[in-house]
Amino acid sequence: MDVTQAGMLILIGVFGGVWNAIAGGATLFTFPALMAAGLPPVVANATNYLALLPSNAAALPAYGEELRGLGRQLVPLLVVSGLGALVGSFLLLASDPDLFMVLIPFLILAATGLFAFGEHLRAGVLRVMGEGRVGLRSMWRCSCLRFMAGILGPAWGLSCWRLRS
Repeated sequence: MDVTQAGMLILIGVFGGVWNAIAGGATLFTFPALMAAGLPPVVANATNYLALLPSNAAALPAYGEELRGLGRQLVPLLVVSGLGALVGSFLLLASDPDLFMVLIPFLILAATGLFAFGEHLRAGVLRVMGEGRVGLRSMWRCSCLRFMAGILGPAWGLSCWRLRS
């Protein structure tokens, strides 16, 4: 890696960290920058994920009120998302890197869709869950969606399903 590439990655990394802390979705440009610098896709994905963790941690206090508002629902959400992330990580590590390379455009499309239509999806989930007491069927559906988003997370390093009330 030459000085120009290193400088480009530093600039994109700083911009991506700020962008991710404010709006989320920085992976849509930080991951391609790492690949353009010559990193293999799986290495670029892991590097990207770890590099953006500090911006996620920095943004967490801004969501404190929303997280407190979830109350006892937060633990099941974290468990389901965490299990999805573990499955996604295992799939990424166990699969052929060439398969990941083929899937990258589709993962970018899925991530863009989640980012662009996240509020509509959230409103739909709230509509399905309804007001008041949530039925077991609705909880199951929402948990399945959260699990699938958790799988997408490590497979793409994107957290578009932010917890907002």
